[in-house]
Amino acid sequence: RGLFDNLGKQFGWRVVEGQTITYRKSLFVLAKQVALPVLGFVILISLGMVGIYLKLPSWMLGTVIGIIGFFNLLWFAWQAENWRNDIFQLTDRFVLDVDRKPFGFGESRKQAAISNIQNVDASRPGLLPTLFNYGFVSIDTAGAKSDIVFDYVPNPELIQSDIFARIDETRRRDRVQEGSSRRKEYALLLDVYRQAMEQQRIPQRTPTDIPEDLE
Repeated sequence: RGLFDNLGKQFGWRVVEGQTITYRKSLFVLAKQVALPVLGFVILISLGMVGIYLKLPSWMLGTVIGIIGFFNLLWFAWQAENWRNDIFQLTDRFVLDVDRKPFGFGESRKQAAISNIQNVDASRPGLLPTLFNYGFVSIDTAGAKSDIVFDYVPNPELIQSDIFARIDETRRRDRVQEGSSRRKEYALLLDVYRQAMEQQRIPQRTPTDIPEDLE
């Protein structure tokens, strides 16, 4: 179970950890990226069978296939890791688009505060995205240099719903904090007023002594 949970975190398209939700691109993107390396493996196997049929020297056949196969395996691992490392994240305060190169060769990151989100649009353009339920989530933000787009993600409507839920939570939290701040300000003002009254620094509006000519 622990192994499957770890694989789910590393390769799942929607992983929830505390207040952070991590999204990855559709498996169709992964299949497209590893298609050529997989084809390379098929070609190598075919070449090996042809070499055996032609009775080529085993040492020569094994060396050639081994060297080519090693580089092809590296290519496959690079493409798979490149897919796994391209993530989109939703936290309690930010949306992030993180593009990492495989094996620590670089990273670019865009982020925007949830409080600055103005609109979230989910779309599945085309026949294949509609059939296989993947598409784009476009996030319009105020004050950011550029808008954030979650591209080729599965179930874009669910991601849109996740973002709207976080927007509602942020607004509710801000209202609670604003109300708490106002209560603290009122309590402070009341305390200052009471201290001023006790020190008789505020004159009473209604005089306590009435002049005799007015009685």
